[in-house]
Order: sequence, then structure tokens, then C-alpha cells
Amino acid sequence: MSKLDQQLVDEAAEWLITLSSGHYSQDDLAQLESWKQQSPEHLKTFEELQQFLNQMDVLKAQSVRSQHPIIQNNILRKRSTKKKSASLLWGSSLIIAVITAWIVSQLPYQRWNADHSTQAQQWQNNILSDQSSIQMAGQTAYNLQYNLDQRKIHLFEGNILVNVAKDHARPFVVDLGDIQVQALGTKFIVNYDHNQVRVSMIESKTKIYSLHHHFEPIVLETGQRFNFNGEQIQIESIHPDVLQKSWQSKKLVVNDMALDQVLDMLESYQSSKYIYSRKILSQYRVNAVLPLDDPDSAMQLLKDQLRLDTYAVGGLFTVIKKN
Repeated sequence: MSKLDQQLVDEAAEWLITLSSGHYSQDDLAQLESWKQQSPEHLKTFEELQQFLNQMDVLKAQSVRSQHPIIQNNILRKRSTKKKSASLLWGSSLIIAVITAWIVSQLPYQRWNADHSTQAQQWQNNILSDQSSIQMAGQTAYNLQYNLDQRKIHLFEGNILVNVAKDHARPFVVDLGDIQVQALGTKFIVNYDHNQVRVSMIESKTKIYSLHHHFEPIVLETGQRFNFNGEQIQIESIHPDVLQKSWQSKKLVVNDMALDQVLDMLESYQSSKYIYSRKILSQYRVNAVLPLDDPDSAMQLLKDQLRLDTYAVGGLFTVIKKN
């Protein structure tokens, strides 16, 4: 499945979550129709997922038996009063989880065949042949391409802290597909998933550019962070010392970050897939210090701060919604 195909499925799934919750307006319906008309692929993806949901009604009954007693009682009480919106939300969320499992099964095997990879609760330091170092954290995978002309890291996903050794004859580049990060100095952090690219400068500079010219080249300096969600670029100030210490202590320091972006970063440090409505949760901001080596505690902190509801499905998925 290509990155574009996966994005379409993710967007269609979010629309189905919104519809199943019962909390939508006429404006939302108009936006959905506009989204479906963007291309034949948009409409086809939505209709195929909707048909898939109709064929999976049996999972709604199974979801009640698998839930926490508080959630189970709530669903049964709603059914008894013929107010089914809550049960439809939880049932549909479970089905979205099943869809996501299918999506995951269709992903390329690049990660499993990568030169270097780590799992959710792993941290690893690799010293390269030129004495550059790549510190990996969470679910991370990359291939190494060193030759006489260049030094390149093909990062498929995850989190790396790069400390570049000087070599004037061979530029050092972190390849993220369309986006390239060329080191002009020494130390920086890259966080990369399917939704977001983040580059944080600890020392010196990097040059960031798009192969398909989606934006003009940017020189990122010490104390700056580059954020790109596929559409918009944001440059913000950071504290390099705090960032490096938080990396070393396995902490995520969040200052006024959108909740969906926080979840994106946390997800790579734990084995469960997060299922939620990006449209809804992106409205909430987070200020916190979250332990990356204890994802359950990190999630509890978010639940306490933002009044979130969560439940696990078979140990593979965690459904998250705003209370």
C-alpha cells in the first residue's frame, strides 16, 4: 500500500468515526461530501470501508463483551433506553481498529528488512564507519548508504539523534523520501512518521529541502525545530540543552503541542496502535513531561490532564476519545 493510499484510508476511517459518534453538523456532512468528490479514489475508499463496516456488524456485539465493565455497563444501559449513539461509537471504533490491522498488514516490509531497527521499548546507539553516531529510540528503522561520494541514512520511521563526524568530501544526508535533511554541522534529532516530520537542532545547522519542491530550502539553526505535516511548515524555538537531556532521560517534553501530534510521537514508543479522531483531538493542546519508557504512565498523565477515555482491544490497539 502506498503512502497516499494509506492516507486516504486513514482519512476515510476518521470520517466514519465522526459519523458513528453522532456528533456532527450539517457543515461536517458538507465537508465529507466535498472530501469524497476530490477524486474517484476518495469516493471509492470511503464506500469500500463503509461496506466493510456493514459486513462486520457482528463485531459490535463482541466489542461489548471485550470492554472494561464501566464501558460495558454504559453501552448496555444506552441500549436498554434505545440511546445507541455511545454503543455505536465504541462498536465502530473497534471495527476501525480491525480496519487499521488490515492497513498494517498491507504495509511494505522495509522496516523488517532494514539495516538497523529497534522495537517500541528499545534504545540503541550505532557508531558508523566514519565515527558518526545514530542513537535510535522506539520503533525506528533505517538503511545505511555510504560510498565514496556521500553518506546517507534512509529513515523509514522513528526517532534518531544524529551526531555527524566531519567529512568535507562526503555530505551527510538523512533521506525521508521527498524531504532531505543535509547536515551542515553536528547534532540534531529527527522524528518521522507517516503524518509528521520534525527536525530539532541541538548544535550547528542543517539544510532541509524537498525533492519535489513542495517548499523552498530551509536552513535550520541551533535552537530551532522544523515541523512539516505534509501541507504546512512551522519553525519554532526550542531549548537545545533541555531537548538533549530529555532524550537522554527518555522523556518527551511537550510545550503547547496539539494532542494528535503528541500521540503520534508516543505511539512509536509502545506496541499498541492508537485509534482516534485526528480532527477532534487536534483541537486540544498539551503541556507535559511524559516518560517514554513507561507508556502507560504517559497515557495516564494525558488522560488526567485532558479528560480522555481509553480502552484496549486485544492488546494490539488503544482507542482514545475525548470525554
